[in-house]
Amino acid sequence: MNDIRDLFTDRKLEETAVVFPYSNDFSNRSLAFDATTRLTRVMSYDLKQPFRAVSEYHLDSLKWQLPKLIMIPSAHNFDSTSLEHLLEMVRSFGVTLLVTGPLGLDPYWKVSDRVDDIIGQRRLGNVQREEVMSLEGQTFPVSFGQRRIAEVAKEEQLSPKADGAMGDEVVNLPLGKGRLIWSPLPLELNGRDEPIAELYRYALTAAGVERELEWIDGGDQPGLYGRKLNFENGGLYIFVSEFSRDTQVRVRDKATGLSYAFLLPRSRSVLFAVDREGQLLAVYRPEDVNIEVMQ
Repeated sequence: MNDIRDLFTDRKLEETAVVFPYSNDFSNRSLAFDATTRLTRVMSYDLKQPFRAVSEYHLDSLKWQLPKLIMIPSAHNFDSTSLEHLLEMVRSFGVTLLVTGPLGLDPYWKVSDRVDDIIGQRRLGNVQREEVMSLEGQTFPVSFGQRRIAEVAKEEQLSPKADGAMGDEVVNLPLGKGRLIWSPLPLELNGRDEPIAELYRYALTAAGVERELEWIDGGDQPGLYGRKLNFENGGLYIFVSEFSRDTQVRVRDKATGLSYAFLLPRSRSVLFAVDREGQLLAVYRPEDVNIEVMQ
């Protein structure tokens, strides 16, 4: 780190931002921790897609470097002023906003009509043990096991604004210069990862979020985390294993066109820094780690 200290200037932030819902986290029915940690696992380990985090009460920080996609995972109750702030960002700056679960619950768990003019009227109700998410003509099973059916809620559309939207179908609506994508089901609190991953892929594509790394080898292992921190004069690659086996990893950086291959030992990490052209500057544990750079 001392050798590459001058690298850490003017970091380019992630194109996806996740809002942590403090209104819910401070309530007596706190679901925020479970929802955001589930999102983190699916995004970072399954989809290999990095993101940044922002507080529900500090949304102005997003304007420093506007994200393409903003996500609110299964918050249920959410500050009305903060929600309107996000919706205005969507309208004015062309951001895509993805929300899962109820949209009408204010910070005090009271039902409101705050988005009826956008989505249409909805009715708050209980989730069933087994639900179905509809996305672009496909259906995906959604399960709420154990105590979840007594803890979480969904909204049923009564007069949808989206043409043809029915039941628990994911809604994708234009809103000013941007788009609002909404799932009536609180997906992050269900027991299946598949519908969450499918919705995230859909939202990432709709928002035009680009993958910073192409995983050639090792990307199919959910126990591996890997990403690049981008700076003005280079980048820092970080890879972490929560996998029970040593794994050969090869990734391609789309910015430079170079590929990097190495062995990621089980339960260990591999870090290396590169310059603007992608050439190696330094390697963490160079006596144990060999980074092969290829065109």
